Amino acid sequence: MKRLVLLSFLYSLCVLLFSGLIAFFYHRVPSLLLGSVRMYRLADTFLLFFKILPSVLLATYLVSYSVMFKTERHVLIRFSPVLFVFFKKVILAALGGTIIVFLVAEIAVPAVTRYMDEQKQAPALYAQYIASAQKYLEEESYSVAYQYAVAAEEIYPGSTDAIYLKETAEVHFGPQPQGLSADSSAASIPVPEDSDIIFSDNASSYELLQRAQVLYQQENWIDAHYYSCLAQVAAVPGSANETDAKILAADAWNQLENIRYFSDPEAESLFYRKKTAYQHLMSGDIFSAYYAFRELADEYPSDPDVVRYFSIAAHEMEQQYFFFDEIPGSEIIEDFSNTCFRVSRADGKYYVVYIRGAAAVHNTGRMIQYLRDVTVYQYSRIGTFEQSLYVPYAKVLAQPVSSLDSQTRNELGVTGRNAAVPVLMLESADRMNPEPASRPEYVFSEESAVAGEISNVLLLPMPFSDFVLLQDVSYNPDDMTLFDLLMFAGKASEYGYAAEVYTQALCSRICYPLIYISLFIFMAIIGWNYRLLPGVSFRLSWVLILPVLTVVMYGLIQIFRYIGQLLNYGIIEIFGVATVPVIIVCSVLLMVIVSILFVSRKS
Repeated sequence: MKRLVLLSFLYSLCVLLFSGLIAFFYHRVPSLLLGSVRMYRLADTFLLFFKILPSVLLATYLVSYSVMFKTERHVLIRFSPVLFVFFKKVILAALGGTIIVFLVAEIAVPAVTRYMDEQKQAPALYAQYIASAQKYLEEESYSVAYQYAVAAEEIYPGSTDAIYLKETAEVHFGPQPQGLSADSSAASIPVPEDSDIIFSDNASSYELLQRAQVLYQQENWIDAHYYSCLAQVAAVPGSANETDAKILAADAWNQLENIRYFSDPEAESLFYRKKTAYQHLMSGDIFSAYYAFRELADEYPSDPDVVRYFSIAAHEMEQQYFFFDEIPGSEIIEDFSNTCFRVSRADGKYYVVYIRGAAAVHNTGRMIQYLRDVTVYQYSRIGTFEQSLYVPYAKVLAQPVSSLDSQTRNELGVTGRNAAVPVLMLESADRMNPEPASRPEYVFSEESAVAGEISNVLLLPMPFSDFVLLQDVSYNPDDMTLFDLLMFAGKASEYGYAAEVYTQALCSRICYPLIYISLFIFMAIIGWNYRLLPGVSFRLSWVLILPVLTVVMYGLIQIFRYIGQLLNYGIIEIFGVATVPVIIVCSVLLMVIVSILFVSRKS
């Protein structure tokens, strides 16, 4: 065993050095950003070595076994105790080799591949960020331009173009905070002492009406009008409370309209500005109301009306828009990229969703994410195009199904006690300045142009857990983790992917350890057949056969892998959902057969 470990280590080290020579002097390096070439070549070295490693270990095991099985002079019969002693060593060695190969395949290769893909995509991504920053700068959307410039600088530190664009955007609104937490963003909104009555009050219609009447008697016309409107909304249609609330709301507004004279010009200006902002709020123009009250809050931070209604406007604003400065720093802007899937609606129509990049907020379990370059196509049940939307940034939240009404739950078709669905917020704005809001761009077919569905949010009819899983899906299933592949294979066809491809990949990956245990045991069988005879010493020159054996093993592994894929597809076609257990049973039988073949060796 010591010889096997030592030979495997030394030969693997030689192969690693050889891989480095090939990567540094033979492999062509794609177009990369400056300063990335050396690390890319190093990653290429390890990737090449990891791909050769299984054949390297198989070759060294074969040579080592031929020495390890140098037996005594007496004759050995089938299933003799000596063979079982050897078999224990063979199993231990096979398990060790399989663990190494499995960990390399499941952890090291995906990590290195991901890094190399990121480096190859970096120039195009950098160019795209720069172009987007320039575009939004010209459109005077300075916050969006700033975000793209920061992202470009993060990808390519020291970029003069990125720094120039960032500083140009900053000139118009000042430096922007990155990755604001919920606490820090809320801190910018003043909250009155009676914060329990700020937003859509949960009190009954009668309680709200009483509160409005008290405020009316106190000649607090704005608050009286506000709470009478809340009472009207909360009242049962046609009830006395609804009638009284309407009358009181009208009276309070008339009192506001009748105010004409002020002794102080500044007080008069403040009153009319508050009134205008309040009109925006009550008419549903939350965008205008928010910035009007924000401006007032900056000038009159202690005015109780301004504080209260700015808080209300800010709360309503956050229900319809998200702010640019919420978007996390670009160091995580590409946590997930190039997500694409299809999701069906209850009425037979379906969406096709493309997401260029996604950033998950840390410590939220990916329940809050910011998406970049989102395109959603909607098709009819017969597959004809109806409409599409595009938005440069969107925010996605996990919406509990229990918080939705029964009709919406039925339309979504998502059930479960803890189920949640993804809600895409499609409109964004700047927190401090009334820049043009970023809204989705819609395109409709001629048939649906009149009845097009336009909304500032998009509710996807799918479990939020599946939305998160789809971000980890790769078009090449070999690049996915085994756990993600296990979770996704059964759902692939539901989201527009070929179920057979992912099921085949899952079968191969699950059986990977069993197959390699069988291969290592099979190397022991060959090693036994070509073991050294008693009295014959191992010659160092025989190590030169290792490169030849490595090439042979590599070729055989590729052939076996191709044949295995064909067999997997055949088994999938025959057994369907029972494919995975059937292939596992076949792999276990193969391992049992080669084990029996080994212990049945004889002198």
